Amino acid sequence: MGSDSESEEEVQPDRAIHRYRAEPTTSMEDCPLQWWSSHAGAHDKLAPLARKYLATPASTVPCERLFSVAGNEPSPLGTVESYNPVKRRWEYVAPMPTARCSSALLQTPSMMFVIGGVSQGPSNAVEALCLPETV
Repeated sequence: MGSDSESEEEVQPDRAIHRYRAEPTTSMEDCPLQWWSSHAGAHDKLAPLARKYLATPASTVPCERLFSVAGNEPSPLGTVESYNPVKRRWEYVAPMPTARCSSALLQTPSMMFVIGGVSQGPSNAVEALCLPETV
């Protein structure tokens, strides 16, 4: 026989969010991915979502290529790959000097700046990559 009360599965997400919101507020300088890495056990339902949505997205540039830079938490990478639409394949580009994950990107027509991220702890490295102009 059914019940008017909510099932345990329906209440679970509300409890997980309530438990997360009860955490002390962190500083703006703190790395969110590092926080989630150290609190994953306490927030087992929300941590996978944080890893998925706080990861570094690919970036496009005017030369009509798609670039993938760095890795996903917790695996810093120094690799840079570019999708070549003419050859329909990914190609390696010169690697970054600092392996990292979860960094920010800023692009210009000929340069891509990789800012911050996590590399055995928060990184304040800023590196510029020259982008190939031909496809």
